[in-house]
Amino acid sequence: MSPLLIVVILGFCIAVNAQAPKPCETPAQWQCDRTEVNRQTKELIKMKYFYDLTNLRKRHIEVVKQGSEVDYFDRIEIYKEKKEYRVNLKEKTCQVVPLTRPFHVYQVSMNDTFEGEASIGNTGVEGEGVTIQMWSGYTEERSRFYGVWTLNGCLPVHQAYYNNVTGFDFQEDFYDVSLGVDPNAFIPPQDCH
Repeated sequence: MSPLLIVVILGFCIAVNAQAPKPCETPAQWQCDRTEVNRQTKELIKMKYFYDLTNLRKRHIEVVKQGSEVDYFDRIEIYKEKKEYRVNLKEKTCQVVPLTRPFHVYQVSMNDTFEGEASIGNTGVEGEGVTIQMWSGYTEERSRFYGVWTLNGCLPVHQAYYNNVTGFDFQEDFYDVSLGVDPNAFIPPQDCH
């Protein structure tokens, strides 16, 4: 085999490998409007959501609809302290409960599978569309998930979690995502015990 042919084949292999989609890294701090649909509890939750991977904390200011019932909550999760502050805005009560679940990281991991790329909106006009990537994989609890992230910035757009028995149990959508978080968003109420 000639050295030139080896160089051409090697170059081709490198070019093909360079085009393969690689998992992106979601920013460590962001806030957004978020909607959750939980089929098991039959809840629709709309919220203002704050996400801080750097300091392991989250905040959800929620409107929870379950049938004809509507509740309002403000939840601050401080994972380093293993505490969740739950404020029922309707009843004006607050409680501190132990936080035992792990911090959920929004990311595309190295083991996830690239499912495709698409456009939302009009990508032919500057600022009128966004390119997204779809990935699938498994959570730490071994549930199957499907996720959609923006190609630019790796911002979450949609996540769905699948259970072999019940199908899609839980879905969440992210809107109006902005980078950074207000550190005051994570200050617990002073009168919460």
